[in-house]
Amino acid sequence: MKISVANHVLLVLTLTMMLIVNGDKQGRQEIGLGAILDMNSSLGKSIRISMLMAIEDSHIGDTNNPIIIVPHFRDSKNDNIDAASADLLKNTQVTAIVGPQQSSQTQFVLDIAQRSKVPIISPVTNPNISPIRNPYFIRIAQASSTQAQPIAALVKSFDWKKVVFVYEDTDFGREPIPYLSDAMVNIGTEVMFRTLLSPSSSDDEILLQLHKLKTMQTRVFVVHMLPDLASRFFKKADEAGMMAQGYAWIITDVLTCFLHHVEPLSLHSMQGVLGVKPYIPETNKLTNFERRWKRRFHKEYPDTDHRVELDMFGIWTYESIIGLATALKRVDTELSTTFKRSTNASTDLDAIGTSEMGPKFLSMIRDTRHRGVSGDFQVVNGQLQIPAYHIVNLIGNKGEKQIGFWSSRNGISNRIINNGSSDYTTNKDNLGAIIWPGDTSEFPKGVFGIPTGGDIFLTVGVPANGGFVEFIEAEIDPNTQEVKASGFVIDIFKAVIDTLPYTVHYNLTPYDAPDYNDLLHQIVLGNFDMVAADVTIKWNRSRTVDFTLAYSESGVSMLVPAKVDDGKNIWIFMRPLETKLWITIGALFMYTGVVVWVIEHRVNKEFRGPPHQQIGLVFWFSFSTLFFAQSKFLFNQALNAPSQTTKTPSL
Repeated sequence: MKISVANHVLLVLTLTMMLIVNGDKQGRQEIGLGAILDMNSSLGKSIRISMLMAIEDSHIGDTNNPIIIVPHFRDSKNDNIDAASADLLKNTQVTAIVGPQQSSQTQFVLDIAQRSKVPIISPVTNPNISPIRNPYFIRIAQASSTQAQPIAALVKSFDWKKVVFVYEDTDFGREPIPYLSDAMVNIGTEVMFRTLLSPSSSDDEILLQLHKLKTMQTRVFVVHMLPDLASRFFKKADEAGMMAQGYAWIITDVLTCFLHHVEPLSLHSMQGVLGVKPYIPETNKLTNFERRWKRRFHKEYPDTDHRVELDMFGIWTYESIIGLATALKRVDTELSTTFKRSTNASTDLDAIGTSEMGPKFLSMIRDTRHRGVSGDFQVVNGQLQIPAYHIVNLIGNKGEKQIGFWSSRNGISNRIINNGSSDYTTNKDNLGAIIWPGDTSEFPKGVFGIPTGGDIFLTVGVPANGGFVEFIEAEIDPNTQEVKASGFVIDIFKAVIDTLPYTVHYNLTPYDAPDYNDLLHQIVLGNFDMVAADVTIKWNRSRTVDFTLAYSESGVSMLVPAKVDDGKNIWIFMRPLETKLWITIGALFMYTGVVVWVIEHRVNKEFRGPPHQQIGLVFWFSFSTLFFAQSKFLFNQALNAPSQTTKTPSL
């Protein structure tokens, strides 16, 4: 506490000297900015340093600004009552408050601040504290529920169907779990179990829970906890053999951002872990600011015994205070910085009063945007906006390696896509190379079926003297002693192994057997776990071994031509005669019709008339011979024809 007061006094004296040097002391107005932080925590120290640097940077070179921001720090001491102390509002009458760090403290302070119309600028990640429901609350961080979507996309990209949640039994630990569960349901993944660990759990208690997790039918775990508990948890997970090949671990954003607080030995145990964290562009301004921030941190806290790194909360605090200072320049300087109070207040809360500047100031900082050290910093409706999430792979003590990005518009990608032209995808091929637990590049299948490790568990016998090489052929390379097997049976076997939702290790062993009965008998003797061969399923063989379903049939087959049933075909009457004969018959009928027409049309008026009538008569006469007796027809024609008389000379 003495350090905070000393620093405060030093800052005020420095600012005062700057005003005297510039000859512009008179006419400036002091604006109080409160801060409720846990001064013994790394996060509290980080936010405090960023606040001081932002206030100093906002005043440098700005002699025309009539406003001076004066910070007032209060130590919450990790206690809700101390955090909710009304001193900053009742006595100091600050314009805004930064903090507290914990959601329970923030909720308590927020109730008082909203009655006093004082904005609360807090880094809490609890999604239940919403800027929409609390208009005087401004979140300079991401709600823990936001990371549910990138984690779910990561799980879906590797087609993991079962996961287990491991989280600490605190308000912080329980916050994102309902949202993570809903996200898993949306992608068709089952949450098999949830394990809660108290931050005060002993190593034996952690190890006991790990042994329970080891019996689960999954090898995919999502871990949400702070660095102190995570350091002990992953160290014990390594001891339990759960950081080996076949396991997959995903950690949430806060732990990913605070890896520098994890013990080096535990960090080495986290080899192959995947993590997500908000994307903050790396700029030259950010690099320079980080260098300055580290120097300032070591100057303020020289006794720090852990590795100091600028985290996302420190960056966002700096950016928010810069935005706050910019907003203050636009506030009417004639507004009173004191609170309006009732003369007949009945309670201490009523005695605090309300801020005259608060409502006007709030409208400026709930929606703000500026170009800062981390690129485009934007707050919309009291909520910090980030463009995407980093997906990183932990490489032991070497730190983290970036393998991809996630955004709500494009899904998983290997780069930031600003135009948003790509479709949403969860393709794992968009990620970079991943080193998984067990120092392997083969991604875990996630489901536990056979104990996974580095050993071979199945000895598969294959015939060394197979009859049909198209089905199976196996031999040992004399140079490398490697077994080479090929054929339809091997293709089926490998396809089945690849389809299994868990990892199965096998070793193909050729066996020179006189017949397949002897080959199958090796399973009974325990020399083989199974046999992959073109073995026929017989009743005597099935008495000693089990067979898979038959994937091929053998037997005698006969190839015969297909016979078409034309019994109901209307053209069946043409079958007795060949086509050429039918054509000949048709030609003869046409010929007959033409001959009759040639003979008759000169003497018989029925064969005369328009051309179409004569042609029709020829066709009709030709085909009518099939159904009518033509002699009768001609006889009737002759009877109906007029008689022809010949005049004879009279005698």
